[in-house]
Amino acid sequence: MQVMLQVIRGPSAGKEFKLPVDNFVIGRGDGCHLKPKSDMVSRKHCALAVRDSKLFLEDYGSKNGTYVNGERVEGTIELKMGDELRVGPLDFLILIDHTLGAAKRSKVSSVKEAASRVAEASGLGNDVASWLEEADEEERQMRMENPETRQFRVDETRTVSLDELRELEEEEAAAADAKDGKTKTGLLGMFGSKKKTYGKLPQVESTGSKDSQSAANDAIRRLMDNRR
Repeated sequence: MQVMLQVIRGPSAGKEFKLPVDNFVIGRGDGCHLKPKSDMVSRKHCALAVRDSKLFLEDYGSKNGTYVNGERVEGTIELKMGDELRVGPLDFLILIDHTLGAAKRSKVSSVKEAASRVAEASGLGNDVASWLEEADEEERQMRMENPETRQFRVDETRTVSLDELRELEEEEAAAADAKDGKTKTGLLGMFGSKKKTYGKLPQVESTGSKDSQSAANDAIRRLMDNRR
C-alpha cells in the first residue's frame, strides 16, 4: 500500500509526493515531517498513519482544526481514496495505491537504512514546504489585490471582516449620537427649557334639569317686576 498526497491549489497544484514513513506528522514543531510556516498550523497539528493496509488521520487537538471533505475531524478517522484533506491553508487530495507494486516497505534492518529513510522524509518535507510557501505567497498576493477579503484580528480567538468592522463603527457612531442627544436634553432642562405646565381650570358643577327650570322662573319674575 502506498499513500500519496496531491497538492490541490497554488502554483504547485497537481504535484504529488509519497508518504515516506508510516506515521507522517504535519506541524510547525521539531520532529514533524512536513513543517508549513503558516501560523494557522499548530506545532503538532495532525498525522497520517498507515496501519493494517488502511490510512488513518489523527488530529492532535489543533487550534484551527483539520478538515476532511469540509468537515472538521475530531480524534481519529479512516481516510479513503479521493478524500480532500485541509490543514490550515493547505489542501491535499488523498491518493491510495493498493497494487502489488505499492507493497509495504520492509522493516529497517540497519541504522544506516534508518538514517537514510529519515533523511528522505526530511528532504521531502523541505521540498513540499517550498511548494506550499509558493501557495502561501499567492494567497497573500490575492488578499492584497482584494482588500475586501482581508480580515482584521480583534482578539486571540476571533477575526472580523471589513464589512463587520464597518458595522461595528456604525453601531458605535449611533451609540455616540444617542449619548450626545441625552446630554443636550439634560443641559436644556437645566436652563428651564422643560415644557411648562399650566394649572387646571376649576371644574364647573353641572346642574340638573330642576335647577335649570328654577333659574328660568327667576328670570321671568325679574322681568315682570321691571315692567311694573
